[in-house]
Amino acid sequence: MSEKNNQPPNMESAVYVDLLKSYIHAMKDFCARNDIPWPLDSELHSAVELAEGCLQQITTCVELVQDFLRLEYCFKKGDKTKAMLILSLYGNKQELMQKINSAIEELKDKEEHFKNRSMDIRKTILSPDYDCTDCRGTGSLETQEVFRERGGPPQLIFRTAHCNACGGKGKIQIRMELRKGLQLFSEKMTLTLSLISDNLKLIASLLPSSGQNL
Repeated sequence: MSEKNNQPPNMESAVYVDLLKSYIHAMKDFCARNDIPWPLDSELHSAVELAEGCLQQITTCVELVQDFLRLEYCFKKGDKTKAMLILSLYGNKQELMQKINSAIEELKDKEEHFKNRSMDIRKTILSPDYDCTDCRGTGSLETQEVFRERGGPPQLIFRTAHCNACGGKGKIQIRMELRKGLQLFSEKMTLTLSLISDNLKLIASLLPSSGQNL
């Protein structure tokens, strides 16, 4: 095997960062719609933020693993100068491995949060409607008014009013057009989760068996 083939792989292309970015970009574009009701809008934005957090953490893992692979390559070549230059960033090889392990664990944690949010959103997509957030599903709102008779003390009066947001139904239906868009959003979430999982396995495969067991 030639020396060129022994060189560390290009991690940037190996983890398909550009593809992951395209999935997240599509999700973010969907969130720009002005017909997504709250709190669904808030949930979608949260999912995008979690996905972006995963992408950022993957980048961190890639940088650390790339340095580890370069270090191993330098040791095999006997290039102690370059090896020491890499180690100067971390102290020693053990500390570098600790940073890699910590970064991978953090990525796992972020992936789990994103997975849970994805499940919540899928439940919403499968439901024909959701509780009105204005009246909390009751269909009515309580209002307070201050009433004062001439010469008398002020009195606080509670009134029940019809909820205009849901028309008194307590539920708000998800329109078919929006639902179709949500299904596409869900597909992008699934692809994103799959790619994050693949990246975790790839990163682990490049490390010593004592490093990570995914």
